[in-house]
Amino acid sequence: DPPCEVTSGMVWDAASSAPFFNFNSAGRPHQMWLDTPESLALKYRMAGELGLRGVGPYRFDDLDPLGATGNTKGPAHAKAMW
Repeated sequence: DPPCEVTSGMVWDAASSAPFFNFNSAGRPHQMWLDTPESLALKYRMAGELGLRGVGPYRFDDLDPLGATGNTKGPAHAKAMW
């Protein structure tokens, strides 16, 4: 058995302007919310419109800007997000 089974494609939630997907792990359903360059651009724009000084992520450790984990898309994703 695979460690997790994705049960949906990427879904865009208009209310929060963020994507998510559903998956099963150990027989239990889960939902993973994340940010993409597109969702972050919306948040950055809103922060600017509201006069905020910036925004911050919940976690930095999931981004792989150097591709150290073997994720060849990591550096491109990091560049697009920052």
